[in-house]
Amino acid sequence: MQWNAHTDAIWDLQHHLTKDLLVSCSADGTCKLWQTFSDRYEIKGKMLNVFSSKVENQFFYDTPTCVTWSGD
Repeated sequence: MQWNAHTDAIWDLQHHLTKDLLVSCSADGTCKLWQTFSDRYEIKGKMLNVFSSKVENQFFYDTPTCVTWSGD
């Protein structure tokens, strides 16, 4: 399985324990929220949202290096 969405190394992935959600963070300065689902042959995903640490002048405040789920 391969989803092409980040433009640099992915540093962390976390799948939600009870929901079909996955969050990824990358050296490209973004975290991406995915809805996951499986069909008979493979796991598929749909990107729901992108969270970016970039500001208008193209600099990063802080590049995300890890993600976690907090509460429900």
